[in-house]
Amino acid sequence: MSEAKKTTAAALDELEISLQKLELAAKEKSLSVARLKQSARMSIEKIDRLTSTLNQVVK
Repeated sequence: MSEAKKTTAAALDELEISLQKLELAAKEKSLSVARLKQSARMSIEKIDRLTSTLNQVVK
């Protein structure tokens, strides 16, 4: 294989690895966002329950 082909193949391999790293980072970020949304939902549910309890106590 010529030197140019070897260099091109090596560059393509590096690009592939970089793309895989980017995809992994995007998946991790997506999971972080999903966890934050779930945590927010749980907090809202707790607030709703507390509000309901307080409303019953006030009545």
